Amino acid sequence: TPVTNGTYSIAQINDLLAGKADVNHTHPEKNWVIEDHVLTVADLATKEIILANTSIETGSLTLTVIGGIEQYEGIDFTLNENTVSWQGQALDEALEEGDMLRIKYQIEE
Repeated sequence: TPVTNGTYSIAQINDLLAGKADVNHTHPEKNWVIEDHVLTVADLATKEIILANTSIETGSLTLTVIGGIEQYEGIDFTLNENTVSWQGQALDEALEEGDMLRIKYQIEE
């Protein structure tokens, strides 16, 4: 049915909803993962840690130094695939051996 003046009538809206696709659309479940990493001399030398998974959404990863404040991607660290790096970032000179990093991110399951 043509739409006049760009306005749908209630009957037209009901027809559109009744005729929607019969396919069940599913979206992958997003699960939160929390990883704790105690920094070693090797971690400090490479200035990075490798996560067990790859985060599905850029910008959704949070990193907190236990006993400190939440850190920000692009300022304090960078994320590339499953590698968290602080090379040249604000955390570069702040971290020490034995510091614990808590990293929270989402994965698809």
